[in-house]
Amino acid sequence: MSAIEVRHEPTSAGLVRRRVGADLAERGIEPESIDEVVLVLSELVGNAVRHTPRADDGPLAVRWELDPDGVTVEVTDASTEPPRPRTPGSTEPSGRGLQIVAAVSDDWGVVPLRSGKRVWAHVPVHRVASIS
Repeated sequence: MSAIEVRHEPTSAGLVRRRVGADLAERGIEPESIDEVVLVLSELVGNAVRHTPRADDGPLAVRWELDPDGVTVEVTDASTEPPRPRTPGSTEPSGRGLQIVAAVSDDWGVVPLRSGKRVWAHVPVHRVASIS
C-alpha cells in the first residue's frame, strides 16, 4: 500500500492527483484508468477538505493499493460524521462528489474510526497492453 499525508487545504487534491497518477503510470496502468482513479481520489480529498474540520492542523492520510482488478483509494480525516450524498439542483455548482465516486467506482464505503473516519473506494483499472 502506498500512502502520503497532505495538508487539510484545497491545493492538496492537485498534489494527490499528481502523486497517485505518476505512481500508477509507473505500474503500467492505462491513462484512462489513471484518470478515473485520480478523479475519485480527488473527490474524496476535496470532500474531506470542504466538509471536515481541521484537527489541530493535522494532515489528511491518503492511501492507495493496486490489486489484480483495480485500485482501492482511501482518505482518512478527523471528522466522525459520515459523508452524505446530496442531490443538488441542476444549477448548483457543487454537491455531486459522492455521485461521481459511486458512478466511477465499483464499490465505496466508510469505516468509522475512534478519531475520525476512513472513506474508501475501489476503482476498476486496466493495465497497458504489453507489445511482444
